[in-house]
Amino acid sequence: LQVLIEDHFKKNPINNEQLREEYNKQKQFLGNGTDSSTQYKISQIVLAKESEAIAVIARLQAGESFAKAAKEVSLDSATKSQGGVLGWVSAQQLEAPVANVVANLNKGGFSRLPIRVGDAWVVVRIDDTRSSKIPSFEASQNQLKQAIVQQYLDETVKRLRESARIIQ
Repeated sequence: LQVLIEDHFKKNPINNEQLREEYNKQKQFLGNGTDSSTQYKISQIVLAKESEAIAVIARLQAGESFAKAAKEVSLDSATKSQGGVLGWVSAQQLEAPVANVVANLNKGGFSRLPIRVGDAWVVVRIDDTRSSKIPSFEASQNQLKQAIVQQYLDETVKRLRESARIIQ
């Protein structure tokens, strides 16, 4: 597979236009096409039922620690033990219903209504915010080349799997 990829890029070197296109695509994803974006450090509590989420919101409004509630009741095994801390994300990385709420919360604020995401209900809190500057095109070229190679690799593996026939 490595030889196939190397051969492809020898015959079809990555040009500046492809790099620019990938840069614009990533820039759009990270910051809606601007040179900077807001990132949010968020915590979440994931629950199975809306009624459970409403009960957790009532506990938070009564002054209970978000981390304590998350450790006790969240279904998200990835964040539960850290008190629900998800970490730094951009709005584009979040499910649309969560991103809409997050954009309207201040630091330290939490959602006052449960947010439906798929089959679950989520309560989110903004732990912090920061402005993130998107690197320039010139500074991003190595990462852009790697992204293009990775995309080609993914597409090639997918094509090979689709065309493969297993004979017993």
